Amino acid sequence: MKEIVMLDQRIISLMQELPNHPALYERMKEAERQGAKAHSTIFTTPTGHDDIPLIQSFEQGLGFIAAELDVIVHGDYTYEDICILCDKMHKRLLDRRTIVLNTEAPKHKALEHIVIPPGYKH
Repeated sequence: MKEIVMLDQRIISLMQELPNHPALYERMKEAERQGAKAHSTIFTTPTGHDDIPLIQSFEQGLGFIAAELDVIVHGDYTYEDICILCDKMHKRLLDRRTIVLNTEAPKHKALEHIVIPPGYKH
């Protein structure tokens, strides 16, 4: 019998956000393609090229995203820890895709008429 695995919404949200970042998404797809042929990639690579990104598992994919977002990951993680990490990375990705449409400072309306009350002293 097959097992049904329920994923936490924080993991799903992170995965759904990735296509909104084309450069990261394409690099991850290439790393997955390289990961699928990891054996031939590693053994046919000239010496000194040990920085080839490979994604062969979900955890390596999270590490890839974390590296892109300058998030340090280290140690053993429980399922809840991974969900929290996914939530934090999702929020960082949302911040990165925010577009500022108006960069001009707000213009203040010129005063047309100033009324100075009688007896005003400065």
